[in-house]
Amino acid sequence: MGEMDQRPITRGFIVPLARDPAACSLAAIHAALDGCDLERAVAIALARVLGGQPLTIAELRPLLVRLDDLTLVEDLVAIATGDRAELVDGVGRGPISPEAAARDMLLLYLAWRAGAPRAHVIREARRLARAKLDGPGYVLLAELAAGIADPDLTRATRHVAKMLTTKTRVVLADLDAALARPVGAIVATFPETDDTPRSAGFTLRAAPRPARNEPCACGSGQKYKKCCAGKDEGVAASPVPGLSWEQFITAGADRMTAEDIGKLELPDLVRVDLAKLPKPALVKAFRVFAQDMYWDRATATLDVILDRVDDDDDGYRDELIAELLAYGELDRARVEVDKTDADDGLGGAQRLELDLRQGRADLAAVEAAALVALRTAGPYDIDLAYAVLRASPALGILVARGCLREGRLLDADLLVHAIEDARDQLALPPDDPAWDVLAMLEDRAPASADGDGADDDGDREALRGSLRATTGKIEQLERELTERKRELEAARAAPVAIVPIDPERVRTLKSKIESLEGLVREGNTERGDLRRQLALASRDVADDRAAPTPANANVVDDDDGTELDEAVRGIVIPQFERRVRDALDSVPQQVAAEAMRTIGVLASGDGFAWSRVKQAKDMARQVLMARIGIHHRLLFRVEEGVLDLLDLVTREDLMNTLKRLRANRT
Repeated sequence: MGEMDQRPITRGFIVPLARDPAACSLAAIHAALDGCDLERAVAIALARVLGGQPLTIAELRPLLVRLDDLTLVEDLVAIATGDRAELVDGVGRGPISPEAAARDMLLLYLAWRAGAPRAHVIREARRLARAKLDGPGYVLLAELAAGIADPDLTRATRHVAKMLTTKTRVVLADLDAALARPVGAIVATFPETDDTPRSAGFTLRAAPRPARNEPCACGSGQKYKKCCAGKDEGVAASPVPGLSWEQFITAGADRMTAEDIGKLELPDLVRVDLAKLPKPALVKAFRVFAQDMYWDRATATLDVILDRVDDDDDGYRDELIAELLAYGELDRARVEVDKTDADDGLGGAQRLELDLRQGRADLAAVEAAALVALRTAGPYDIDLAYAVLRASPALGILVARGCLREGRLLDADLLVHAIEDARDQLALPPDDPAWDVLAMLEDRAPASADGDGADDDGDREALRGSLRATTGKIEQLERELTERKRELEAARAAPVAIVPIDPERVRTLKSKIESLEGLVREGNTERGDLRRQLALASRDVADDRAAPTPANANVVDDDDGTELDEAVRGIVIPQFERRVRDALDSVPQQVAAEAMRTIGVLASGDGFAWSRVKQAKDMARQVLMARIGIHHRLLFRVEEGVLDLLDLVTREDLMNTLKRLRANRT
C-alpha cells in the first residue's frame, strides 16, 4: 500500500546480524531507539525475526508509532506475532499530521479486521475522518465505515464513501499481499548496500576542490586526480567551508543554524554538542526531539535552553507539557508541571488538566479555575476549555461552547474541531451545534479590505447561504415533526368512548413522522457537510491571505530547485502515475481543478507556465516542480515527448518526497 521514502536498511546489515542472537536482542532494539536511530531499530527487528526470534505487536509498538513509511509499517506488522487487534492501541497518540494520519488509518483498519473493540474503532475512525489522508487511506476508511455500518460513522465519513470503487479491490489486494510475505521475502526487497550519503540534504562542499589536473591541495606534489580525488568522493559534504561532514557534526555546533538542525538525520543530531548550539538551533533541536516522541532528549535539550535564560518567558516548558499531555505521557508531564509555579494562565490550566486526569482534582477545582478565567483578560478561558475537554469531555464541550465569541475566529475554529473530538470519545452524533455559532461568527467577520480573494469570499458566502437555508429547512421540519407527534399522542390518549381511535389516521401519522424523521436526518447530514466545506474554505482563505506574495514581500522559495533550461519546453502527452491519481482524489476540489489546468497548460508548451517551473537538485533523473496554489507542488519529468506526472504533494511533504526520489535513483 505504501511506498518507500528513503530506506537505508540493507540486506548487508540485516543478514549477518540475524546470525548473532545477542546482537539483535530486545535490548539492542531499545538502544537504537535511545539513540534516535529508528531505521537501525527496524533493521535489528527484522534481523531478530529472520534469525528465528519472534517479536510481538506490543514489542514492536514503539517502532510502529514513530514510523511514517507505510511500507515499513506493513513489514513490521507482517513479521509480528500476536493478535493484530492490539494494533488499535497504537492509534490516536498525539496531534495528527498527514503522515501520522496515514499510519493510524492503516493500523486501525488492520485492528478492525482482527476484531478490535467496535466502540474504540468507531471513535478513532471518526477522528481520522477529519484528517488529511492519501488516496489509499480514504479507501481504507470508506471500507471500514461500510463494514461497521454505524449511522454516526457513516454520517462522519460520507465524504469518502465515493472511494468504494474498483480501486478498493486493488488497494486491499496489495495490502493483503504485503502482510502475507514471510520475513525472508521482506528482507529480500532491501538493497544489498546503501550508497546514499547521510548528508544528502546539504549541497555545499567542505572546501573548493582543485581541478583534476591541478596539484593536489594536500601537498603531495601529485595531480589531484591521482591523489585525493578518490578520497574526496567519499567525504560527505558540509555546509561550512573547511569542515568535513564528521567535523561539522562533532565540532561545528556553534556554526549550526535552525535550518541545519532541521536537515539532520536524528542519529546525527544526537551527536551534536547541544551546549554549543546557538539558541535558535537549540530550540529547533528541542522541537525535533519532542515531535518524534524522544522525551528524554527533549527534556535534556529544554534544560540546556533554560540554563541560558533567567525566566522561561517564551514558554518552552509549557510547550513540552502540552506535548506530553497530548500524547498521554501523564507521569512525565507531572515531573515538568512540578518544576513550575504557575497557578493561572496556561500553566494553571495544564496543572488542572493533569490533576483531573490523574484523579487529584474535583469539580471545586474546575469552579475555581472558571472563576479565574472570568476575572482574567486574555485566552485563559480557552486554555481551560482544552484542559476540561481532554479530562472530562462532556463538561468540556459545554465549557468550550461558552468560549466561542467574536474577535477570536481562529480560536473558535480550532475549538469546534476539539469539540468534535470530544463527541467522538463520547459516541455522540457528529456535528455539534457549535458549528452554527462558528458560521455566525464567520458571517460577522470583516471582509478583506484590499478586495483580494473576492471569488473565495463569494464561494464562502454561497456556502453560508446554503447553510442558513438548510438550517431553516431543518427547523421547519422539526417543528412539523413535533406537531405530528403531538397529534399522534393525542389520538392515542383520547378516551375511546368519546372519540373512537381511527386506525387509518394513526397509520398516516406514523408514516408522516417516519418520513419527517428521515428528512431531518438527511438535512442534518447536509448541514454537516456544508459546515465542513465552509470551515475548510475559511482556513484556506486565511492561509492564502497570511502568506506573502511576490508583489508585496520577499518570498523565500523553499522548493530547493533551480531555474529550468528552455530546452525542455514543447508539446507533450501527459501520463499519470498512481500517486498523482490518488492525490487528485484526496485533495480539495479546487486544488485538483488547478492541478489539471496546470497540467494542460504545461502539456501545451505554454511559455509563461514553463517560466515558473523549477528543476530539483541532485537527481539521477530529471524532476521538475510546478506550484499549485500556495500549498501544493506538482512533480513531473519530461522524457521522449511524455509529461510523466510523478506526484502532487503539500509544501510540508515536498522535501521528504524529493528525498525519496533521490534515493530511488531511477
